[in-house]
Amino acid sequence: MPPILGLDYAANTMFRSLIKGSSSADKKIGQFFNLANNSNLQGQALVSYYSQAREIGKIFPGASHEVLNNAVMTRIYSNEELQKSADVFVKELNKSYPKTLQDRIALASHGCVESGTVKPQSKFKKFLVSVSKMIRED
Repeated sequence: MPPILGLDYAANTMFRSLIKGSSSADKKIGQFFNLANNSNLQGQALVSYYSQAREIGKIFPGASHEVLNNAVMTRIYSNEELQKSADVFVKELNKSYPKTLQDRIALASHGCVESGTVKPQSKFKKFLVSVSKMIRED
């Protein structure tokens, strides 16, 4: 399986295990971060993360990417091993995209970029990304 498809699959199973309250949720989170870190595909993993969060949100009402992100962060901060994997992930992202990381996160979280495609940007999405950027600069 190509690494990008593997990232999509890992992100999808991670979010599903969190929603279902599975006892293997920590393991699934670790697999996602380890796959990204071992393949050195943190940028693509970020896109997969938000793409799959949006897809899961369509299937499970109330599971927005903010809700899912908070669930992942809660698990990471309660598990030292996950925290180490997440720290490596963030460190590599910051190293790869020192000036544009926040813009990339804004684009991915607003659905302007999805795994495997770049969607045409609507004026509304451009507005959301611009507002997000202005808020960060203040």
